[in-house]
Order: sequence, then C-alpha cells, then structure tokens
Amino acid sequence: MLEPGLRLVAEEVLADVSSIDWLGVDGEGRAVLVLIADEGDDLATFTRALAARAWAVPRVRDWAQLAPPLRFRPGAGVRALLVCTGFDPDTTTAAVTLGSQLVELVLYKALAGPLADEGEIEALLEPQQGAAARAAQRPPADPPVFRSGLSEADFGISSEELNDLA
Repeated sequence: MLEPGLRLVAEEVLADVSSIDWLGVDGEGRAVLVLIADEGDDLATFTRALAARAWAVPRVRDWAQLAPPLRFRPGAGVRALLVCTGFDPDTTTAAVTLGSQLVELVLYKALAGPLADEGEIEALLEPQQGAAARAAQRPPADPPVFRSGLSEADFGISSEELNDLA
C-alpha cells in the first residue's frame, strides 16, 4: 500500500513517450501516477513523471466518463508518486519546490527478516527533505556586484549622460 485510500487501477499505461508503472485514484478522486525508479535513475524518472503528468491531465475527464466506478474527479487534479530506494538531492529539491500536490517522493526500503521479499514502502521522511526544503524556501542571495572596470571614456558618454542613466 503506497498510501491510505489509493486504489491502483491500471499497470504499464503507455503515456506520450514512456510508460507509467501504475495508474491509481486517491480518496479525493485525484489521478495518481506511480513511477518506479532504479537507484541512480531517480532524476531521469522525475522528468518522466512530469511529462507523464502533463500527458494525463487532459485525459482524466475521459477516464471519468469511460469508467465512472473508478471515481476519477477531473477537477481534483493529477499528481505523481516517484518510488525509489534513494533520491539525489536535486530530485528532492525539485520535488519540494513543486510541492506534494504535483509530485511526491516515496522512499522504498526492503525489510529484513521473513517479509524481506515483500519490501516496505514509506513516505519520504521530513528529516531527509529538511535541508532541501530549507534551501528551496530560502530567498536567493543578492548577486555580487559586477564591476567591468570600464570607464566613462570607454563608453564614449559624458558625465551628464551618465547621471541621466543613474
């Protein structure tokens, strides 16, 4: 179970160029695209998730009409879950910047013991996102002042013209 209320309704859905591992609908009627990434491929899969989401948005209304029992609500939106055993800091920062309503990272960890073959899936924990979240929320620093070293004479303008520019 990836999250409470999520029902998976299709596997290997062919999007525009690549496939979506699972298509689901959450308790609010939102379409949920699940993409599974191998370790080290999470950044590329993140890009695929964004492309798949863009492909899916205009199709939710059709899915709702074709399969009313699935309870897709076109106005509820589409979000992507990216499942991986570890995330590159760039992937984490990008996901935090976009927000969990568009893309959410899900950390997959294998259990030890008799259930190890089944594995365990858990949401990416806040402490792991903490540094990326703080960096994404921090306003950018003022850029350093650039000095070209050129003089007024180099530009061929008078002091009066220079004052007009200031």
